[in-house]
Amino acid sequence: MRKTIKSLLLGLSVLVSLLIFGCSTTTKNHEPSRLAVRYSYLKILDLDQMTNLMQKSVKEFNQTDDSQRLKEALLTCFARPDEDGVIEKILAIVRTPLDDRNLWESAFEELLDQSLEGVKNDNISTVDQVTYSGVIENILSELRPFFIKQYTSAGFETRLVEKIAQADIQLSSEAKNERKLNLMKGYVSPSIVAQAMLERKSDVLSKEKK
Repeated sequence: MRKTIKSLLLGLSVLVSLLIFGCSTTTKNHEPSRLAVRYSYLKILDLDQMTNLMQKSVKEFNQTDDSQRLKEALLTCFARPDEDGVIEKILAIVRTPLDDRNLWESAFEELLDQSLEGVKNDNISTVDQVTYSGVIENILSELRPFFIKQYTSAGFETRLVEKIAQADIQLSSEAKNERKLNLMKGYVSPSIVAQAMLERKSDVLSKEKK
């Protein structure tokens, strides 16, 4: 009888482990994450927690004058899935000191370049690829209103939209499955979205000329 109960408990323990860890974030080829922050962790943080992370990085920057602290905070900000609009509420915390030192555009483009390189790297983990793809999606959302205002006079934001369109971003099948499982949403390449934005701009300008 004791052996039967012990076997049942062991089987139940295995089942619970499978349910817990089987639904957790998977990584391609079981590679560890190369990122200090990942979407899977950031998505559970609320506004107050994200605000604290931004303020901590700014405080460290003020103490060390190391702009890398602000760049890391920028990555943290844009790596969080943004269905609840938190980015808009916290971005100024890190953008203000970057603007004050004329570092905003260079840091923002560096973040985009890092993410474009990362999402195309076949050797990174699946969770990193999903994180980088999320960063690019959030960057594109941030660029959109500025891009629309620049229809007749292209600026910094327009150049970044063009860069995303030309990047031909694709996700691995593992990364797409990761998004479906943990973010409950499908995937449309940011390159396709950016290209559609450029085509819309071209249509509007063509109609205005007529």
